Amino acid sequence: MTTDAPAQDSPAPDAPFLIPESGLVRIPFKSLMADPHGMFKAARALGPVAGFSDGSAMLLRAADVQGMFGDPRIRQIGVEGMQAAGVAEGPFLGWARETLLLSHGRDHVRRRTPLARAFAYPLMNTLRPSIRRAAHRLIADWTPGEAVDLRDSFAAQLPARTIAEILGAPEEDVPDFTALVYRMTKGLAFGTLPDQFDDIHQAASDLHDYVDGLLADRRAQPRDDFLSAYVARVDADGDLSPSEIIAQIVTVIIGGADTTRAAMTALVSLLMDHRVQWDLVCADPEMAAGAVAEGLRYEPSIGSIPVFTLEPIEASGVVIPAYRVLSLSMMSAMRDEALYSDPDRFDITRTDHPRLHLVFGGGPHRCLGEALARAELEEGLIALAQAWPNLRRTGPAVRMSGVGGIRTASPLTVVPAA
Repeated sequence: MTTDAPAQDSPAPDAPFLIPESGLVRIPFKSLMADPHGMFKAARALGPVAGFSDGSAMLLRAADVQGMFGDPRIRQIGVEGMQAAGVAEGPFLGWARETLLLSHGRDHVRRRTPLARAFAYPLMNTLRPSIRRAAHRLIADWTPGEAVDLRDSFAAQLPARTIAEILGAPEEDVPDFTALVYRMTKGLAFGTLPDQFDDIHQAASDLHDYVDGLLADRRAQPRDDFLSAYVARVDADGDLSPSEIIAQIVTVIIGGADTTRAAMTALVSLLMDHRVQWDLVCADPEMAAGAVAEGLRYEPSIGSIPVFTLEPIEASGVVIPAYRVLSLSMMSAMRDEALYSDPDRFDITRTDHPRLHLVFGGGPHRCLGEALARAELEEGLIALAQAWPNLRRTGPAVRMSGVGGIRTASPLTVVPAA
């Protein structure tokens, strides 16, 4: 009995394939979810743009992604994606309509400007000593030989405590608003199901009320802190509505929480599996910055940024029509051989990172919290390396889920050793 071999040019059913008429690359969804880096690598070799059955597209190559940041022919995706998924009302949608994260044009500028100065590099760097102290406190009570979940006990707690310090929130509030943050940010993840939004709306409502209380306290009893200065400025300017003021502080709280938690968890997991590089960090704290930059590149906590095309856009010879959702894939771009040497190698000593790291986006929407995120990741890593140089991973390595928006990290079980 014989079988017919498939035609030489027939694509494997689980592999990307090029559609010659459009120049778009199709990536089987299940394969993409199972092996995103492998699928993106195969797709990049076929063409610069992936196309999906819903009419959306995704830029795959670094040069095209970098060139699109700040392009006036696109705009930030607002609440259209949520509305298309059937989210027609509710507190989370109300926040989404008023946050700087999802706004554009004049609305984006007036919502972002009052916060931008506070989150500049010089000011965020003044927080580094307190961030490192907080990190040491979080791990000081670990018992040698006793397994801990680094994601929930450390990576999730450090950014929450830092934000609490910036806002002047009581430390005893940290567990409660941390839980609210991680419930609420599920609404920003790719693939969130409609029936999950009841809890997301409730978390958004509770976090809104919490911030409203903080602001009321500062108006009644101003302090020498960020929140008092912020509320005095925006109240005097009169350029933001009361609900917009609350929305921006909610944005500050959630902006770096989920992404920093995932980034720290993934980075430590990678270093546990590359012991020579972990030892470099343990021996020299100056290596932490390179480790953070490489971790953010190799396994980013943001998969892609969705935008909306306002007119036809050409990317390396392929035209994306107007009025389409277009994702700028940082995951794919940061493994592009045209940008990085040997991009599938994890190497904290690499020197070919671009001046502006792609994971933080670019243009008017470049991440406002970049300096804070770097400070938290670097100082947290230094604290871990100093306190527990013999740290070991047990159980599976971290698995990052998702290819768009905020990605999620699985738990990471580690065992500290003396």
